[in-house]
Amino acid sequence: MAKGTDVKLMDGRFSAMRVSNRRSGVHRLIVRAVREGRTLTFWYHGEPTTVEPHLYGVDTKGLEALGAYQIGGKGWRLFHVHEISRLALGSDSFRPQSDFKSDDKEITQVYAEV
Repeated sequence: MAKGTDVKLMDGRFSAMRVSNRRSGVHRLIVRAVREGRTLTFWYHGEPTTVEPHLYGVDTKGLEALGAYQIGGKGWRLFHVHEISRLALGSDSFRPQSDFKSDDKEITQVYAEV
């Protein structure tokens, strides 16, 4: 899928979301979503996933990680960025979850935080 093309959403609608295919593009897209309070959609371990990204950086294992609230009942999760595919910026915005803790011990270097 080319960058900047329409993406079919899980409910069948289409939205003009930006899709990134390069690692640097992935980084910029995640930072943008966190700073702007926008949802992200992607595939993770073979499953379509929509999240409210709150914290992005490097975890205790030295891997880039995204701390996000997963929409659809799964709650808080830590996603390893190298395992994310089909990343897209969602059109929905969000406010930080009230139970978000900015002092997450799993993230040792922060790139972006709500």
